[in-house]
Amino acid sequence: MVEIMQQPGETKKTESASKSKAGKDTWSKKSWYSVSSPEVFGADVIAEIPTMKEASLIGRIVKVSLSDLTKNFKHMHTTVSLRITNLDGKKAKTEYHGQEILKDALARLIRRWSSRVDSNQNIQLKDKKM
Repeated sequence: MVEIMQQPGETKKTESASKSKAGKDTWSKKSWYSVSSPEVFGADVIAEIPTMKEASLIGRIVKVSLSDLTKNFKHMHTTVSLRITNLDGKKAKTEYHGQEILKDALARLIRRWSSRVDSNQNIQLKDKKM
């Protein structure tokens, strides 16, 4: 499962906008770029994204299951966010952006009738990325 997030400046198409451009074929103008995971996860190709402009790929966030990256089924409840940082020809390089545990997996870890404390922290890594 790969989910591609929308850029902050992009807008979604409305039905009226798509009706006015019914005669244009924009898919033939787009070129496909393969997205590779960071070196930590083996630099495998995880997705392919079509785009008309190369610059619109930089900064885009791709969400992928950790089990797809590590090939370990036990990690299926964790989703990793990867940010596209640069392009090497038709290959997009990514870096780690964050992770999230699915709500149903988190609910199984917590006992009934107990309280939960959520904490969001910015941490400093050894490579000074965050």
